[in-house]
Amino acid sequence: MRWTGSGTFSEDTEGVRWYSTATLYQNLGNVRALAYQAAISGETDHEVDIGDYGFRVIYRRRLHRDWLFLELRSSITWPRETLLERREANWGAGAAVEMQFGERRKK
Repeated sequence: MRWTGSGTFSEDTEGVRWYSTATLYQNLGNVRALAYQAAISGETDHEVDIGDYGFRVIYRRRLHRDWLFLELRSSITWPRETLLERREANWGAGAAVEMQFGERRKK
């Protein structure tokens, strides 16, 4: 499991822009894995303190070579910019190919 948190204070933010993500990893064996994420983000002095929250599932597997991977992602979030907006489900899907570079560690 991994937790990531961040806060940014700058001229472009209203207060502190922040986010937090918790990720749970599951090894499926045979160089395949799943990751489950829950995330939340917002700005402290913004009209809407919590701008977005949601969940994501990521499937990852090795392709053909030790250094080539495929990721398939699906998500659902509930964004909101203003108090007048109603939160509605925002579905997402994506795919990525990753190539790893560098020296491999010997076992």
